[in-house]
Amino acid sequence: MTDATPEGWPGGVGMRTASWIVWMVCAGALGCATPRNRGASPVMVDLSVQVLNVWLRAVVPGPDGAWWAMGETRYDPSGNGDDRAIEVFRSSDEGRSWQPAVELARALNTTRAEADANGIGFLTWYTPEIGLAAGYLGQRAFRTVDGGKTWKTVPLVDEQGFSALERAGNRTWLCGSSGRILRSEDQGASWQELATTPFDTQDACEGLSFLSPDHGWAIGHEATLWATEDGGNSWKPLTQPFQRLRGPVVGPSVPARLNGVVRLTPELAWVRGTGGLYQTTDGGRSWSAPIPEEDAETSSLSVSLTPDGRHIVTRTPVGLPLEQWIPSFEEAWVFSHDSVVAFSPDTAEVSVHVGGQLVRRSPMLTFGRGPETHLDGFIQQGPRRWWGWSGDQVMASHDAGNSWFPTGRTSGHSIRALVPLRDGTLLAGLWRGGLMRSSDEGRTWVSGEGLEAYDFARVLGQEAPESPLACLLSTPDAVLEIEFDANGCFAATRNTLELRLQPEGARLMGELQTHLREPPDPRVDKVLERAVGEQLMRQLVEAASRPEEGMHCQSTTRIDVRMAWSCGSGSWRTAQYARFTGSLCSSWSRSEAGGGERSVPYERGNGVFRAAEALLEDATPARPADVPGAQPGATR
Repeated sequence: MTDATPEGWPGGVGMRTASWIVWMVCAGALGCATPRNRGASPVMVDLSVQVLNVWLRAVVPGPDGAWWAMGETRYDPSGNGDDRAIEVFRSSDEGRSWQPAVELARALNTTRAEADANGIGFLTWYTPEIGLAAGYLGQRAFRTVDGGKTWKTVPLVDEQGFSALERAGNRTWLCGSSGRILRSEDQGASWQELATTPFDTQDACEGLSFLSPDHGWAIGHEATLWATEDGGNSWKPLTQPFQRLRGPVVGPSVPARLNGVVRLTPELAWVRGTGGLYQTTDGGRSWSAPIPEEDAETSSLSVSLTPDGRHIVTRTPVGLPLEQWIPSFEEAWVFSHDSVVAFSPDTAEVSVHVGGQLVRRSPMLTFGRGPETHLDGFIQQGPRRWWGWSGDQVMASHDAGNSWFPTGRTSGHSIRALVPLRDGTLLAGLWRGGLMRSSDEGRTWVSGEGLEAYDFARVLGQEAPESPLACLLSTPDAVLEIEFDANGCFAATRNTLELRLQPEGARLMGELQTHLREPPDPRVDKVLERAVGEQLMRQLVEAASRPEEGMHCQSTTRIDVRMAWSCGSGSWRTAQYARFTGSLCSSWSRSEAGGGERSVPYERGNGVFRAAEALLEDATPARPADVPGAQPGATR
């Protein structure tokens, strides 16, 4: 019989049979959720609705009260369908359901096939009949004069990916990756390149905000800020806000960027930068300290009216003094005097806010044609995020049960209860027994066991089985191996740890490599007293067992922690495995505003990584150069 160590996992602990625990935790947390009903619930849903799988780029009001949405087909790894084809949809029921807008989609995809063009960025309506579509479409845009029934090509004088479209009066501006600025005086029917531009391909145009056909601001990729008083014919620089940035755990500081600008009056404006949101009250001569952006999932949006009659999407309530407004920099549009529609490009979720309150949030859905069905049960993960199930069908709601949509099925196995993790990972207990896990918000499912079954029972308040890690603290012979790696934009590490407990003592072995281009630290190989070894083992077991809370430290360094352990002696001892992934974060994180410190919520992958790293650092012998007075080649 041979060892059964899976590829890519720690090995060499003499394990004969393999008992698997495959656990991928990506910045997740056990939810404090409670099932609302163990039997049939009062909640009724239409199981026939389907989620439209698109990357959203624009959602705007259109003629006759219709809503228009544009995006691209998501990548299909199976190879079926047109990869990243442009898709257009219309809704006649205020975004509750969507149907394809075939004519515009056909025109846009014809252009995509003829040129190296791959996306749509903007759709704007000048009148109920005249509309314009632009984006990454080569040297052209598309225009309709019959309310979207037919679309014709409009030639542009520059081929670039447009990142900003702005309108004021009869003028429209486009700018983007080439740095050139285009202007139209006739509702997008013709375009001219402006003679001067403050941008180029290195400092590309990122945003525009005009108060009138003549007075506007523009921002560049390199955090540059410019003003014009003649509609873009000439530009002058403005003072940039100072951005004090917190760098990542590994690597150089994050560069300062600007990627959003909103002018409210000639003196009052906001910009969005890498470090947060900044306000000026003196026309850009000085800037306030930054304030952090709100989480789009928990924020509410309002429509505020400026003194000159412009509607602005704000994250502050209506009725505040103009100086207290905070504009929203989400992808959001005003649909009426009190309603805002926003969307997430990544999740394709559309949220509707009326009177400053969120009334609906869901992905784009098809029209439901089936009878409504009672959910078997549902569980609340947060104020707005709920999960439900009917048979083997998993349903989700992101607006406190106002609307529901299907996510996936547990392969024909009826669900008894769901336990959500705060990153969308789900555990499903089945009526036939056993446990399944989904790490993609219920779309696909695999078997779960071991630590997952332990956590599942604990969260539901059931009698939890003994943790699979408990044997490491209760048997005379125990072995724990950990491989913990970090990979980021600027650095990568490969580290190993092995801790063995035996009746007569303990042994700690391992190696830290702080950077792949540097030699590793001297290898650790220490014989310890049994009591010391037990103390170290307890630290590692607690790090791998501690309940999670969800980590949001914005680190670009990803970690991969692989654990293998066995308990007992003899040739038939059992090997078990666990794996954690997540972000490498410090135990404390300084907040952007106020300078106070706050504890970073716990994540198991980060906790095990830090605990293993600390044990090896404490035990690593000093390099010869680190010993005071040592000469090359000297040892302690």
